[in-house]
Amino acid sequence: MSKQSKQPSVPPFIESEWSDHPLAEWISNNKQLILWALAGLFAVLIIAARVLMHSNSNAESDYFKAQIDFNEFQQAAADSSNKFADSNSLKDLETILNRYPELHAKYDAAIAQTLIIENEISKAEPFAKATFQRTKDDSIKNYHEYAATSLLIGAQEYQKALTNTLQLQEVLQNEVQKGQENTLYLFNLIRLAMLHQQLDNKQEEAKIWSELQQLASQPQVINLLNLFTQGNATFNQYIQKRKIN
Repeated sequence: MSKQSKQPSVPPFIESEWSDHPLAEWISNNKQLILWALAGLFAVLIIAARVLMHSNSNAESDYFKAQIDFNEFQQAAADSSNKFADSNSLKDLETILNRYPELHAKYDAAIAQTLIIENEISKAEPFAKATFQRTKDDSIKNYHEYAATSLLIGAQEYQKALTNTLQLQEVLQNEVQKGQENTLYLFNLIRLAMLHQQLDNKQEEAKIWSELQQLASQPQVINLLNLFTQGNATFNQYIQKRKIN
């Protein structure tokens, strides 16, 4: 005869023992309170879900509005008959950026660039510096230096800008000599000539233009100079005129 495995026995439910238990008595006396508590908890969950959905909806709406404000800001800046500083688009955009700091990475640099072009340097500086700090990395240090000098030029600190540009040009020149392709070197070279022009350093300016012309046979330089072509007027024609002057 095989032995049957013994299963653990479940204690029998004794109604008299349960009804006399203090917990049962408390539940019995507070049924209404428990029902209200459960209903309240359920209501809180519903409200929390709705608030979360509303928050997500607001975020999407604000992200969309940020793009609209930014587009309006740039359009106003491009319109010579419209002083963009009088527009509320930038103020509205700043409000959204303060609410969603993650959006700074998308808009700060572009805002700074637009403000610099419009000679609104004091307004551009916070956005530019925030971009520098956020993208601080040795691999793009030269680009930081170039951008920082843009602020000096906008503030009409031409002599200091020239000093910085010369220092950067030495660094970039070393990279070019090592065989590194460096578009920034060409842009900085043009900036150097322009700064000499601004400071009326005619001999230094002519020397830089000659250096640039010697590089003009390179495809990279040709593509760069074509960016400055307007109609039938070429940048090379401008260089020739400046060398004569």
